[in-house]
Amino acid sequence: MSQNDTSDDETGLHTPRMLLNTTSHCSRHNSVMRSPISPSSSVSSSVVFGQIPEEVLRAWGQLPEAIRLDPSLAVFQKEYDRIAETRSADYVQRECLIVNMSLGTQPVAPTSAQNHQNNVDEDVQTQEKQRPFCSYIKLIVLSCCWLLFTMILMFKNERIETMHQLSVSRGESKNYRINEHVVNKLISVTMEGPLLPSAKNKHYLPANISTHYLMIWLQLLVDGKTNSWSSSTELENSKLQNVSDVWILPVLPENLMNIFPDQRHQWTFQVNVDSETLSHGVMFIKLYTNSESSLSFSIAYNLSPINTDIGLPYAAFILIGLYIMIIFEVVHRALAAILASTMSIAILAALNERPSMGELISWIDMDTLLLLFSMMVLVAIIAETGVFDWLAVYAYKITAGKLWPLIMALCFFTALLSSLLDNVTTVLLMTPVTIRLCEVMELNPVPILTAMVVYSNIGGAMTPVGDPPNVIIASNRDVKNAEIDFGTFSLHMSIGVVLVLIVVSAQVRYIFRDVAVLRFDEPQDVQELRHTIAIWQRAAASLSNYSKDENLVRETLLKKVQRLLSQLKRKLMTGSAALERYKTTLEELQEKYPIRDKWLLAKSGCVLTLVITLFFLHSLPHLNLSLGWIALMGVLLLLILADSEDFDGLMARVEWSTLLFFASLFILMEALSRLGLITWIGKKTEDFILSVNEESRLAVAILLLLWVSAFASCFVDNVPLATMMVRIATNLAQNRELGLPMQPLVWALTFGACMGGNGTLIGATANVVCMGVAEQHGYRFSFMQFSRVGFPIMLTSTITIMVYLMIAHVVFGWNGK
Repeated sequence: MSQNDTSDDETGLHTPRMLLNTTSHCSRHNSVMRSPISPSSSVSSSVVFGQIPEEVLRAWGQLPEAIRLDPSLAVFQKEYDRIAETRSADYVQRECLIVNMSLGTQPVAPTSAQNHQNNVDEDVQTQEKQRPFCSYIKLIVLSCCWLLFTMILMFKNERIETMHQLSVSRGESKNYRINEHVVNKLISVTMEGPLLPSAKNKHYLPANISTHYLMIWLQLLVDGKTNSWSSSTELENSKLQNVSDVWILPVLPENLMNIFPDQRHQWTFQVNVDSETLSHGVMFIKLYTNSESSLSFSIAYNLSPINTDIGLPYAAFILIGLYIMIIFEVVHRALAAILASTMSIAILAALNERPSMGELISWIDMDTLLLLFSMMVLVAIIAETGVFDWLAVYAYKITAGKLWPLIMALCFFTALLSSLLDNVTTVLLMTPVTIRLCEVMELNPVPILTAMVVYSNIGGAMTPVGDPPNVIIASNRDVKNAEIDFGTFSLHMSIGVVLVLIVVSAQVRYIFRDVAVLRFDEPQDVQELRHTIAIWQRAAASLSNYSKDENLVRETLLKKVQRLLSQLKRKLMTGSAALERYKTTLEELQEKYPIRDKWLLAKSGCVLTLVITLFFLHSLPHLNLSLGWIALMGVLLLLILADSEDFDGLMARVEWSTLLFFASLFILMEALSRLGLITWIGKKTEDFILSVNEESRLAVAILLLLWVSAFASCFVDNVPLATMMVRIATNLAQNRELGLPMQPLVWALTFGACMGGNGTLIGATANVVCMGVAEQHGYRFSFMQFSRVGFPIMLTSTITIMVYLMIAHVVFGWNGK
């Protein structure tokens, strides 16, 4: 063996030598053979296998391309090519696989580095012994939860609401008897008929359009006997006692009854009588109307509605459990949302309020899911053209490879792209390109990616489709009724976003004023070796050891990892050699990242332009398409024009777990609303706002929503937070006693959720996506590492937005209609 080969062996980079001996027959007794690769190499044990099974090749094929093409795994590539050739020639020949396990070196006496490695191995073994204990605890707790909600759902039926028909004439009181024995002081009544829409739709149909109304209240007849249907004349001599407040519902004018559909309203009455009197009486629902004609209604009641005092602890327990599972990554967050939503339904069932399957489906905002799904498919198709990689290289070109111009170009381009698309898919596409450019310039990708994802969250706040919380808020029915369309949303948000980008750009320059922070703490060759080790470890971890075939490939990868670790220890002990640093030229980058399909890019550009144009025009009276439908129509058009045969591969790129996560959150938040959590939070917020004078209520409401949502988004994902807080914001605007406009509250909530997502690593969906992609490339984020940059930026950006909202909406009153 040459001197060069010997030095290579000493570096520990030699891998088990493998070769194929294409003979017609292989003796089983010929178990030791000398490898012909190097006659002078020392002989160790060589293992002879039969023909490589297809299962082994299948396990090898699942590895990343960079791992499959490594020289230490060349034998698998050769065998794969040989099988392909023999199959094409319809010729089968038995093969012998000879694996030479020799490293070509003599045994080396233990050194201090090996002793240090032994100590490290002992620490790793101790951690591995502790992990099963935590896994068992998690398994037991989650299994108990599963058993609990499974048993409840098995034995609790769906609540069936039976509607009864009745008519009420002008000037006549109708008494509807409750036949069941009333023991609960809460009675829920549901009315359906020619009624005005509820207050939350007041922007759609003014409440003062009619002077007619329907009055409903409860009366108690003590020790009375009467029929189910009785008029006030028949009961005039009876001792009827009013035991509740009056519920007043506006009635549609006669000329509008055939235009608007019947509306359903629900109200929970508090019975104001002692339990002893209630147990000896008969309860009636009394109805009275001043309408000029007889009105027909449907009525239903529930004698055991959910008591808020009981439902609140359950709702808080579920919500806290969800956040714990997400923050500490107990399970995948989609599974955590499914478990939490299922548990909430089980609690509703235990409280005799189990919803039907139709109700559950109606709780899901399908338009939001349709928008997210369509944008994911649209971006996946556009990514096939290579335009995102090309734009990143173009940024490298126009900045001439200079550090700060390149960083700012990447950040501002990411912000702009996140405003047009959603920031989750933007980060998913830009993270690999940013990592590659950082490697070219010998920069640490972690701080650059941190700045990039911060700008992504800020830029995504500009449009309704830029950030998942924006999608949830803009798709809310009450928000739409407040005349907040795509153009209005983008106009109000873009001013604040531009101001924040200016301030944050100066802050980022100050945070990274020491350029050394952007570079590696260790020599470049040591960092590259650590990076290589991380990739090989991830590839080995992706294969299980339960299958004999996968275990063969897995052991080969682990041997490679051990040799790389040995080389890393020697470098750390002896110091890194001064290696020649190879810099990729601009021409090589342009050659590697060209526009792969210009014709598809032209088609995608036209479709994307059409979709964005319709986004701005969707609020026109005669354009009956929501944001979700517009995005879907654009995707269908692009699928037709692209004429791709790999439809299954395209669907595989859709983040189905994200869509399932959103769907579960919609169900969870509606269930928590029925348990009284949303109403309780809204009531506390209303009480606080009412405690201040009327002139200051708008300013207090804006500050409250902005800072509460910003700080809450730091520690919980802003998607479930936006789902919950949008209900509170709309309820505040619908409270006529407060008299608050809807639009400023929506802007405060949206800004708070988006800016607060920069506070911590788990604050926004884009942060988690960026972290996952970076770890796949061998670069790991830490919670504190991200927070040291993100949290100060969150404070600065929120203060900037606070000043903007105060000036725009409190001083100038730019509050919409």
